[in-house]
Amino acid sequence: MASLSSNHFDHSLTLKRTYPFEKYIINVHNDSSTANQLVSWQFPNGHIVQLVFFTDGKAELFSLSPSLILPEEGENGTFYTDQEIELFLSHVKRAEKN
Repeated sequence: MASLSSNHFDHSLTLKRTYPFEKYIINVHNDSSTANQLVSWQFPNGHIVQLVFFTDGKAELFSLSPSLILPEEGENGTFYTDQEIELFLSHVKRAEKN
């Protein structure tokens, strides 16, 4: 999983790109030194997921609700396409309530 220091981020909600399930985004942290973004979603089922989006277009899982067990999309927590990210988030959204 990606590691980031939260003190490198400002709390601006400026989106540098479009993200799936934008209406469930609760926070976006911008890393001013790398231009990476830490995006947090909270779905109606109570699950929270955070992904780090890198400038090269890939994303890594930063955190996930501990009670959540999902199929093995992005086994190592790395997502290379927008479709992989959307599929992963759709599984989180459809998971049983937290």
